[in-house]
Amino acid sequence: MSDPLLDINDLTVRYRAGDREITAVSDASLELSHGEHSGVVGESGCGKSTLAKAVLGGLDENGFVESGEIKYKGQNIEDKSEEFLNEHIRWKEISYIPQGSLDSLDPLRKVSDQAISIAKKHTDMSEAEALDQFKEMFEIVGLPESRIHDYPHQFSGGMQQRGIIALALFLEPSLVIADEPTTALDVIMQDQIFYHIRQIKERLDTSMLLITHDMSLVLESCSSMSVMHSGQVVESGPTEALFDSPSHPYTILLQRAFPDIRTPDQELETIEGYPPETEGEIDFCTFADRCPWAVEECRTDAPAVEIANGGTNTGDTQHTVSCVRHQEALDLYKADRAADAPIQGGHDNDD
Repeated sequence: MSDPLLDINDLTVRYRAGDREITAVSDASLELSHGEHSGVVGESGCGKSTLAKAVLGGLDENGFVESGEIKYKGQNIEDKSEEFLNEHIRWKEISYIPQGSLDSLDPLRKVSDQAISIAKKHTDMSEAEALDQFKEMFEIVGLPESRIHDYPHQFSGGMQQRGIIALALFLEPSLVIADEPTTALDVIMQDQIFYHIRQIKERLDTSMLLITHDMSLVLESCSSMSVMHSGQVVESGPTEALFDSPSHPYTILLQRAFPDIRTPDQELETIEGYPPETEGEIDFCTFADRCPWAVEECRTDAPAVEIANGGTNTGDTQHTVSCVRHQEALDLYKADRAADAPIQGGHDNDD
C-alpha cells in the first residue's frame, strides 16, 4: 500500500481574536491518495476553507496550527517557512482555486502574461515553453488556445472560471485544492465546469480536494468525501457509502437538504440553528445542540472515530463516523419520517 499523497492527522487550527482563541478546526484527519478526487462538505463556517488554507500555509495572520500534522508525499509541511512553500510546494506541487476566484485574475494583465509570471517564479521554463504549456491547459478546460492573450474582461464569467482552473493546472501540480469553485456561477455553467473537472481526472493524474457545501457535486465528481461540522470531521469514507448509508445525523440531514433527482418527491430538510463558535479544546459533539437525536453523552464527551455501522471499504478508503448513536441514527431518521414527525434539533431523545 503506497503512502497517501496528502495525510492530515489530528489537525487543530485556531484564530486569535483579541484575548480569545477561536477553534476553527478541531482534531481533523483526512487522507487523499494519488490521483484521487475527494470532497470536503459542510455549511459555511464549518472549517472547510481553514483546512484548505492550512495545507498551503495560507492562514490569515491571526491564524495558526495549534497541533497535529500535515504530510504531503510523506513530508511534514505544517511548519514550513514561506520561502520553502513558495520554492517547493505552491503551484508546482499544490495549487489552489479560491472562493471568489473570478476576482483572482489581474484585470490589467493578459491571462498569458499572468501564466508567464508564474512560470518565471516557480520554474526554469522559457517564455515560449510556458505559452505552449498554457495552451494545453486551455484545451483541457475547453477554452480556445487563441484566447490565452485576452484580458480577463474579455471572458464571460464561466470562461474566467475555466481560466483560473487552467492557471491552477498550468505547472501540472499533483494536487489541486478547489474551494467552492462554482459558487458565483449559474447551474448550467456549474455543470460545464464540473464536466471539465471530470475531464481533468480522465486526462491528467491530478488529485483534487473539492471543498463545497453541496453534497450532490461531490457525488458527481469524487470517489470519497469528508463531512465537517464546526471544525470537526464527523463522517468520512467512500462517497457512495455516505450517500447510501449515512451514519451521522448531520450527514443525513445535510444530504436531504438538497434535491435528489432519484427521489423527486422527497421533502427537503432544514437544519435549525448555526454551527457554534468554539474556543479551546473541543470535548463534545459540536452538532449536539442542533441534533434531533442527541443524548446527554453527546454534550459531555467528544465522540470517538469508529467504523460506521454497515460501513464499507472501497480500495483503501474506510467509512468512519464520530457519533455515539451512529448505529441507529439512520433508523431514527426513517422512523421520524415514517411517522411524519417534525425534524427539529436541540432535543434529547433516549428512544
